[in-house]
Amino acid sequence: MTRRHVTLLAICACLAFAAGCDRAPTNTTAGSEPLPADTSAPAEPVERINPAIVLVATPNPADFCGDKKLTTVTVNWDTSAANVPQYSIWVEAPNVRRKSWLGGSKPVDSKQTGPWVRDQTKFSMIDNSGTIVATTTVTAMECGVPADAAVPAPTDATPPAAPPSA
Repeated sequence: MTRRHVTLLAICACLAFAAGCDRAPTNTTAGSEPLPADTSAPAEPVERINPAIVLVATPNPADFCGDKKLTTVTVNWDTSAANVPQYSIWVEAPNVRRKSWLGGSKPVDSKQTGPWVRDQTKFSMIDNSGTIVATTTVTAMECGVPADAAVPAPTDATPPAAPPSA
């Protein structure tokens, strides 16, 4: 082989190596299927809401009025009427990727968040099979209306019936 052939071969090898640098890694091990690139969040889970499970955030609606963009809420749950021995609660919000917040096995419990909850933050309870069994979404209260404003009772426009004539 001449020096010219060696140089040409070296250039080809460098180009082949550089072309492979643009590819995303496949995350495989010998004899296995490729792993997902990000295993921190499950694939989009199946949603089968179980009406026997209670998952609520309070206050909800929450106060995001004025300059307030973030708040703290307390999330309460009760799985005692359902068969959910293990669960995790995931959080997602607009422009924020879904991530695990907590996991547990207590059927009735609550936990306060930090001041990171924003309007439309969604809490999802996922059972150990990866199924969403309960959700709750924190929404913004109407600004200018006190949070404890009484809602007027509905009025009945039908007048009471007249007593029967004798």
